[in-house]
Amino acid sequence: MYKYAAVLMYHHIGDPPPGVKLWALYVSRLNFSFQMWYLKTFGYNVVSLQKLFEDLEAGRELPPYTVALTFDDGFADFYQNALPVLKKYALPASVFMVTGQAGENADWEDIALTGTGRLMNEGEIREASSLSRISFYPHTATHKKLSKLTKEEAAAEVKKSLDAIESLTGSRPPVFAAPYGDYNSETLSALRECGIKYAVGTDNRAVVWGREPLLELPRVIVRRNNHIPGFIYKMFRIFKNGK
Repeated sequence: MYKYAAVLMYHHIGDPPPGVKLWALYVSRLNFSFQMWYLKTFGYNVVSLQKLFEDLEAGRELPPYTVALTFDDGFADFYQNALPVLKKYALPASVFMVTGQAGENADWEDIALTGTGRLMNEGEIREASSLSRISFYPHTATHKKLSKLTKEEAAAEVKKSLDAIESLTGSRPPVFAAPYGDYNSETLSALRECGIKYAVGTDNRAVVWGREPLLELPRVIVRRNNHIPGFIYKMFRIFKNGK
């Protein structure tokens, strides 16, 4: 039987604006606080995403119940609502940032479905990234669907985002997440040319240890309706059968 790891994917931490259709992407502050407490208290091996990738690449085995935490887009509610909880429990996390809209209200395709919240500004990014457990990674400059772009256009989106992260944090990251989990073979080629070694997708399942392409690692979506007993069951199910 193969071992599993879980890369959890969050978007918003807080309450959805009235009328938003994709309200499930907003995990309440209460539920998020419980989830982090639960992972910390009940012996989950919460590691940074980059460490998980490096151990996968090296073929090293991690302890059971290994989890990595990721947050897509870089909304200000990460800084406001998630970061204090992560600091409280000393948990590592990774933020995939839409760098071209830092400090602005999100403005990309289908954003009306989730509400046009503000993204973290440069000061918030610098403050959060100064904590050794919080990492920022590129999520493109403008949140375009990469499979609809030429290889050269996709590479430009990735490179702009990489350059911005390097400027803000002082290091050039090797990890990437494509908006919408949307990519194709040309996208993967562009990532390699930009120096990206690792990437996560949105395939909603656990990582099967030793069997995953390093540019297509699956993640498990955490939704608003993953209330307290539901989250406990979700984690049990992930490590029992991988989904």
